[in-house]
Amino acid sequence: MRVNLVLLSAVFFALFARPAGASEAAQPPPELAAAEHAYAQNLALGDALGGRPAETEQAAEAERLFREALAEARACIAANARSAEAHHLAGLVLCTAYRPVAVPFEDASDRELAEDERDMVVFLRRGAATGCEEGLTEMRTALRLKPADPEYHLDYAEALSTCNALARCEEQALALWDGRPTMANLQCARCACLLADCARRRSEPDVEIRWLREAARYNPQDTQVAQRLAALAAAQPRILWLSYDAGKALAESAQKPMLIDFTAELCGWCRRLERDVFSRADVVACSKRFVCIKVDETDRRDLVAAFNVQAYPTAVVLDHTGRELHRITGYRPAAQYVAGLQTVLPPE
Repeated sequence: MRVNLVLLSAVFFALFARPAGASEAAQPPPELAAAEHAYAQNLALGDALGGRPAETEQAAEAERLFREALAEARACIAANARSAEAHHLAGLVLCTAYRPVAVPFEDASDRELAEDERDMVVFLRRGAATGCEEGLTEMRTALRLKPADPEYHLDYAEALSTCNALARCEEQALALWDGRPTMANLQCARCACLLADCARRRSEPDVEIRWLREAARYNPQDTQVAQRLAALAAAQPRILWLSYDAGKALAESAQKPMLIDFTAELCGWCRRLERDVFSRADVVACSKRFVCIKVDETDRRDLVAAFNVQAYPTAVVLDHTGRELHRITGYRPAAQYVAGLQTVLPPE
């Protein structure tokens, strides 16, 4: 009996007892907290300026905060070589912190500066030019220590983009996209935005639209994505159809009416509407005044029921609050279709 008690005590101690100081070790290192604080202040200063020129004192403060954040992050790495968070933060500081960079006057965007002000102005820019490779090395170290955290991988992909390593950024983002079932919706949206950014920088609007649609599908409330889609839609020589959730969010933010096209896979008149009506220049031009939404009856039976759609194709026009303004049931030639839509539009 005594032996059993001794064994039980030993097992209990091994499983539940912690050595002295273990709770302190579980807390974030103080250097890491200090680095995060300095880094946040540095970014806040840059964001507050919004790309505008900074006075010399502001630039000096940004530089001081950058140096402070980097020194604290490196101190944390030295004291906690196995800390993924420390390497991750140092990588972020090096790759994405705002840095003050002196800009010759002839390159400055504001050419109205007085003669005596020219030497007093500097600009805050992203810090890709200095320390970028060192920052990426730190972030790769963090990924080796914490490979299962998608947020770290997203930060690494964004750092690659900041450092103008576009091909590597896209490769990283596509690998994340393939594993999206393991990511939260907001992370999927962020990944799609990265891929859209890559397409934008390659001047591929069709690919950019595709990825922005995915971003809007995973996070329909993102107003920046909605605004980018709206701008791209206005520039396209065709109708840009959005999902219901993304289109509704965009209509609310832009206060534009919605045109919802209810369609069905086996509907021949729907195919004819796509081919002969939605491709017409006058219909495309009229569509620019709406947020255009495509709903397939097999995907969103809830919307089919909610809008009481009885036949296909059916177009339902709503104002930005969701109030129905007009309905077109069945196929209509282009001229009739445009005339029906114009009945709910104010004069241009």
